[in-house]
Amino acid sequence: MEYTFDRIQAAVAAIYPEIERTAMAGHAPLCEEQLWHELTCCILSSQVPYSLAQAAADRVNGHRILTPLHGLDAEGCERALRSLLGGAFVIEGRERRYRFPNSKARQLSQTRSSVVQSFGTLSAALSELGDAEVTRRWLVENAPGLGPKQASMFLRNCRGAYDLAIIDRHVLTYMEMAGLCRSDAPVPARYAGYIEYELILKSHSRAKGYMLGLFDYAVWIVMRIVARKEIAEGQAA
Repeated sequence: MEYTFDRIQAAVAAIYPEIERTAMAGHAPLCEEQLWHELTCCILSSQVPYSLAQAAADRVNGHRILTPLHGLDAEGCERALRSLLGGAFVIEGRERRYRFPNSKARQLSQTRSSVVQSFGTLSAALSELGDAEVTRRWLVENAPGLGPKQASMFLRNCRGAYDLAIIDRHVLTYMEMAGLCRSDAPVPARYAGYIEYELILKSHSRAKGYMLGLFDYAVWIVMRIVARKEIAEGQAA
């Protein structure tokens, strides 16, 4: 089956209203422990399946190692995280290993130190930094392992920052089809490049009457389904 750009745009338009209704319903503010769980999952999700990152974040959160009240110093925090991330995880009945236990343990510990030294708590950091773009930039600069995509995801999940884009390979494929970027363009790793793509996508979404952070989610859902169907059809051929 051919997935034309017109069909993809129609699918995005069909699901957007429900996404907007859900988002506008609002969510209860997250507590400190929940904020750290979300941030942990975002940091751990780089280059690994999301289900594995979620399981690893759940384990870290269960031991409450990152909350300031835990009392661990930076070295003790990293050591404890390394032990937790180095263990086996069971994902859908299969035993899996997290790929980067040492580097991610170090990044999480350093992130915790940055937040505690600058603001005391993650809740205070979000409150004092205020503006979503300012907060994202601070996180990217002070939370090792957290790129603009992951930082945007964290702020959307925790603060409803729908003026930020989460640009991954699925959204980028849509942008290529729409002529918004060159073919086979990689997800921009540098902050300036990410902002450039985000501004292009924001202009595109506004022209269609959509909110950026809800539009890219609708695009992600549609393009993910298309990618899965194309893989299934290729295997069946």
